[in-house]
Amino acid sequence: MLLIGCSPGTQKPKPEEGGGSKTPEVPKVLEEMESMILETMYAVDSIPGIEKSIEEKNKAKQQEEQETEVKQKKEEKEQQAKKNVDIEMLIEENSVIIPLLKEVEIENTILDISEPPDNTDKHWFDISGTVGDIHRSWNVLEPQLQEAKVTKTLTEEFENKLDEVTEVIGSKKVAEGLMGLNELTRFMADFRSYFKSKVPAEVYKVQFHIREAILYSSADDFDKAMDSTKKSKELGDTLRPRIIEKKGEDVAHKYQLSIEDLEQQLKNKNFPLTQVKGSIVIKNTMLMVDLFESSIK
Repeated sequence: MLLIGCSPGTQKPKPEEGGGSKTPEVPKVLEEMESMILETMYAVDSIPGIEKSIEEKNKAKQQEEQETEVKQKKEEKEQQAKKNVDIEMLIEENSVIIPLLKEVEIENTILDISEPPDNTDKHWFDISGTVGDIHRSWNVLEPQLQEAKVTKTLTEEFENKLDEVTEVIGSKKVAEGLMGLNELTRFMADFRSYFKSKVPAEVYKVQFHIREAILYSSADDFDKAMDSTKKSKELGDTLRPRIIEKKGEDVAHKYQLSIEDLEQQLKNKNFPLTQVKGSIVIKNTMLMVDLFESSIK
């Protein structure tokens, strides 16, 4: 399974120190883009479950035709077969990143998945439409990044990655699409470093690395997954003094323990438990977000 990996050599942004009046607030469009990217990840991660539901629907339809002696119209057989398939359960069972996305309150806002379709063509079409919206939002955000003195190198790297992701989505590649979309969230975190915010950008970088670890582990690349987890751990260490300063000793402790639990499951090469432990780490990063947002300073 080919995955689009992280670019370790990306130039790290240099934000202004002190949070003075010259440093603008995080643009609303940046936060909206970030949510759109995560919602697109949710939609892409739903595709394997939708495909499974189509398979189960066809099986149920064949079984219905074999077992019933009553003549039914084609539409009636189709509807009966659909009722026998729990599409939401299949999406959950076949997902990689959805459990982590739910911890940051991301939901499906793109796909109509109330019942098994005939194919996934429309779903991919809708996903591509949302990627187009991300391009349009980028056109709004880019001038604001220039005003905030974000490096040209960083913005160009983002544009190249966005173009790459667009092509991958157009080719209907789930694993590569998820990895590429997640990579876009790393840039969002980097951009945050140039703006004034109560929540440190490092919190969002931790979330990126944890999602990356789960994506790698789903492809049985546990070495890369461990590397991503170690980066999250290092970022957590840099955040710890600021968390303690906000009287968040319990939050820091929970985060540390959850990272250690994730590392253990990566060593065991147990993806289902890795997914669970990764979700818990993300949950603890949201405790950090709440802690920083509730602070007076």
